[in-house]
Amino acid sequence: MKNIVIIFFFFSFRIFAQNETKFYFIFNDSDISSIDIKRKINFFIENSNSKKISFELLHFTMKTEKSESWVLKKNLVAYKPSKIGCEFNSCTNISTIISVTKTEKSKIYIAGKQLDCSTGVETVSLPNKDESTIIDKINEEVNRIKDLKKNQTVYFLFNSPTNIEKPTLRFETDVLTFKESDKITLNPIVTGNIKSYEWTPATGLSCTDCKNPQLNLGESTKYSLTVKDSLGCNILTSNIDVKMEKNCLCGKDLSKVEIMFGKLPIKKFEIKNPSAIAEWEWRIISNQSGGYVFDVVASANCAKKFRVKVLRKNGGLIYDQYYDREEVDKRSRNSYHEKYPENFVFRIDLSSDETYTLIEDVEKEPYFIFEITSIDDNGDECLNKKYRSPKLRPTKCN
Repeated sequence: MKNIVIIFFFFSFRIFAQNETKFYFIFNDSDISSIDIKRKINFFIENSNSKKISFELLHFTMKTEKSESWVLKKNLVAYKPSKIGCEFNSCTNISTIISVTKTEKSKIYIAGKQLDCSTGVETVSLPNKDESTIIDKINEEVNRIKDLKKNQTVYFLFNSPTNIEKPTLRFETDVLTFKESDKITLNPIVTGNIKSYEWTPATGLSCTDCKNPQLNLGESTKYSLTVKDSLGCNILTSNIDVKMEKNCLCGKDLSKVEIMFGKLPIKKFEIKNPSAIAEWEWRIISNQSGGYVFDVVASANCAKKFRVKVLRKNGGLIYDQYYDREEVDKRSRNSYHEKYPENFVFRIDLSSDETYTLIEDVEKEPYFIFEITSIDDNGDECLNKKYRSPKLRPTKCN
């Protein structure tokens, strides 16, 4: 039985090969399947006046489909898929097909997007893709070719081209900084039809073949992401440097900030002469001639924010200011940082009229206390790490 079927198809092909009238149905569409195409063509043939015509079904697709041939109403039908590649150009391919198969009175009917190139044959734009519209045109062409009494080729193009978009890959920042307790997900910015993701190294990643791995990292690591598009045409790689910072919390990580009295050779920090009669212990000299603006050099810790208070002898508050880390570390470009780049420098401005009057009243205000409180990553003031200075005497720079 199998041999009889093969002989039948071979004999059919021999008969129909003698008839050169062909209808080419060209599907430039990756979304449609071979099953749908064959169903459409069979419906067209069964409901049209076509007879002894060769139907060539050319399918440009990103999918893998199988060729197939069959006979319907004495029409020979051949489905021929072509998997498109990286450099696929619909105009070039379709115009080439037409150039080698066209006849003197060929026509092409286009449903969908118009071609951006010339085919060299008469072009007719179809108003829609309705089956009734296609069947009417098939019948018109059958009658036209019959009147011409010449074999012809006719083309029907269903043009819904696949957009082979070149992918892009980047990260919003080259360096990602986070705390060791933070929950981090890597978020590459990717466009295009991506088939595969590959992260290296695998250390600390929840997955290496997904787009957005979660991070469980114990140390700083540089990661590389490689993506490949669905056609395998484009392979892109981008890197991100993940910097892990230790937590800075009151309970265990954060140390006390202390003013460097007697620990650094700072001329504007003067200890009281033991023979002098005064309540203050250290004199701090303004960095401005005749003013009360003081640069206070202190030890550094891991905190990102600080609160500085200046208190009178009776505990009254005359200064209360918050500082960000960048205002006190070397990014502030204070002149002291040239000598002490690893230390904090707090600039304390006590030049308001009210404060000025209090400082000048030496008898009632013999000394002041500076307090520095660090604020941890949770936004809590570390009162257990609060620094209180010795008794200070703010003094103008003469």
